[in-house]
Amino acid sequence: MAAHAAQNLALFGVALKGATRQELRPVLLKAGLTPIRVSDQYFCDTYTVHGQLHGASELDVCYREDDNHFAEATYKFPAFMDTTLVRKVVSTVESKYGRPGSFNGSYDLGPVHAAWAQPQGMRIQVSRGWPDTTVYLSLEDRANDAAMHAQMHRDQSQRQQQQAAHDSNAF
Repeated sequence: MAAHAAQNLALFGVALKGATRQELRPVLLKAGLTPIRVSDQYFCDTYTVHGQLHGASELDVCYREDDNHFAEATYKFPAFMDTTLVRKVVSTVESKYGRPGSFNGSYDLGPVHAAWAQPQGMRIQVSRGWPDTTVYLSLEDRANDAAMHAQMHRDQSQRQQQQAAHDSNAF
């Protein structure tokens, strides 16, 4: 178990802690991912996955708005009514990082959430909602992820306030 915990979280060989959008984009292209939406105007870049991770169809790589540092990367595994896929993804992560530090749910029915705490404030999560059986595998810088979500919330609040001000002119 200790050997698993010593690994730094990486994506295609690049350590994620402290990585920037400018560092990760060329690595993802070199790895063979196809950009769907890659733009500094959005928190997340989206790529099509072509077999780099068996069963995954897309990868979203998200960054902090203020400094473009890595916050979260999430693989999407479509699973139309396949309740066994979440177990396979958890097993894949276990083979590299050991047993999850926390696990909630049942593989057979309902939502599932497994998490692995990693060094440097990083985390891996595998989740499945319900009744949608799509599985998500996330690699996160917990501090940057929290900051990014706070930035998203602030941006959404500003847009709502602007829309309300605009709409108030109509009556």
